[in-house]
This record gives sequence, C-alpha cells and structure tokens, in this order.
Amino acid sequence: SGESDHPASTSGRVCRLFTANASPGAMAKVLSLPSQGSPLECSICNEDYGADGDRQPRVLPCGHSLCAACLVGVFAAASAAGADGGRAASAPACPFDRMTIASRAVEDVPVCFPLVALIQHAASIPKATGRGGGTADG
Repeated sequence: SGESDHPASTSGRVCRLFTANASPGAMAKVLSLPSQGSPLECSICNEDYGADGDRQPRVLPCGHSLCAACLVGVFAAASAAGADGGRAASAPACPFDRMTIASRAVEDVPVCFPLVALIQHAASIPKATGRGGGTADG
C-alpha cells in the first residue's frame, strides 16, 4: 500500500490521540511528524485498514492499533508460546510495547471507530492524479 493514496501520513497511532481526548491542535501536530507509514495502514503487515473484516483496526489497551488479521497472529503466538512450554497459554501482549492484552479473543478487542471513520472519509476524497495535484476531471 502506498503512502500517496492517503491525505496524511503518520506513525499509525491515530486511535491513541482520539481516545486520549487530544486537543484540537494535537492532530495537526501528529500529521506534521516525519512519515513512518500511513495512519490508515496496519503497522505490522503494512496493509491498508478496512472498515470491516480482517483489516478492521482494533485498538489495544495501550492505545496501539493493528488490523484484526494481525491481532489473530498475536493471540496465536501467545497460545503457541504456552503450548511449547507445556503450560497454559500466555497472555497476549502488544507487539510494540509488550503491554498485556486482557481480552481473551480478537472479537473482544474494541474496534477503533475513529480510525474506521478516517478510513471512510479518506475513501470519499477524490485521489489526485499526475504531478500537478489536480483530479482527473479538472
């Protein structure tokens, strides 16, 4: 997925800003940060988030977000780690900061609705074409 497909590019922590009741200027500040990928793509698989299904963004207790498909992998890895040691499955943890995820299933991890709204909004914006930044019809 290309960064040029999206109007803004940040480190992918949009949900954390919204859920922390950020000030109105906070989003502008984040959008001015150096690009490390799009806020509209999963930081694990680098695929664009989707409004539903496997690519739906889920927000962890620590504020990081990742797609449902990658979250399935996080839960599977935690389960396998416990099975390899002959003990109960270990608790899944955020792949970025290792904070424990208390939820017992991917479906129990909340959807990041502010990020879903951004996805839907970005999809409604006409894409720029060519170097001039204009649209195809003008």
